[in-house]
Amino acid sequence: MKKLLNILACPVCKQPVELNKEHSKLLCTSCHQQYKIKDNVPRMLDEESEKEIKDYINSSDGQNMVKEYDKKGLFLKLYKTAVKITGGSNFHTPVKKRLQSIIDSTGENGFVLEIGSGNHRLDEKVINFDICHFKNVDVVGNGSKLPFQNESIHAIMLLAVLEHTRQPQKVIDECYRVLKKDGIIYAEVPFVFRYHSYPTDFWRFSLQGVDELFHKFSKQDVGVCVGPSSGLLTFLTHYATLFSFSNNFFINRLIKGLTFCFLFPLKYLDLLLVKNQRAHELAAGIYFMGEKK
Repeated sequence: MKKLLNILACPVCKQPVELNKEHSKLLCTSCHQQYKIKDNVPRMLDEESEKEIKDYINSSDGQNMVKEYDKKGLFLKLYKTAVKITGGSNFHTPVKKRLQSIIDSTGENGFVLEIGSGNHRLDEKVINFDICHFKNVDVVGNGSKLPFQNESIHAIMLLAVLEHTRQPQKVIDECYRVLKKDGIIYAEVPFVFRYHSYPTDFWRFSLQGVDELFHKFSKQDVGVCVGPSSGLLTFLTHYATLFSFSNNFFINRLIKGLTFCFLFPLKYLDLLLVKNQRAHELAAGIYFMGEKK
């Protein structure tokens, strides 16, 4: 928290904030907005964002998202076992080394931000940022109103999050503002992919789409991160759930899981297809890496 105070800012006026005497709130030094702190996690949301996010979380899709992140006990163990056996729902081109390289490039005192982190943590030095106070989240806030000072962050990661934001261009503009000169941004977005409200789902992006979205950045790399076969597998497993004619989350999750058990080898065709220069035409996911100049 002490280290974060050096870079946190009011999401409304972008000016520095300071702790109150009780260490229970952060106070804006300019517009005097107040932001609560719970369990050492600052909730950096203005009134408009609070209402918007509350509506999202209270929706049926929002509640399903919260349940997903709060997996516990036997269900969690079964889920982790299934992921370990099948490798997950998609064949994702390996990015762990790339992400770690970005993190390491920021040095010992560099600030790395993951927007829409959920409850996982890529690395101990990464600042986890999300709309809810999930496990491992360091700062709660709105991606379109980042509560960080200008040019205070060394690297930013957005992994399958921009499709869930109402104003993706505003999020990227905010990333540009808070990134230091020569700072790195890495993002992954869906292209040919099913609707997945988590708790919302607004957009899809082609290669040309990400070029436009990140036009302020100097492009370093762009390509396919989740291939066509993984996209096809996702469509087929969710297609099967339509025959339940039910909106019950658990019934459809069971049908999806059973279908996936039979069809999951399909995704490994992407080992071959991602090498095709036309793979982006049906890719499930696209990535972009750029630098602020």
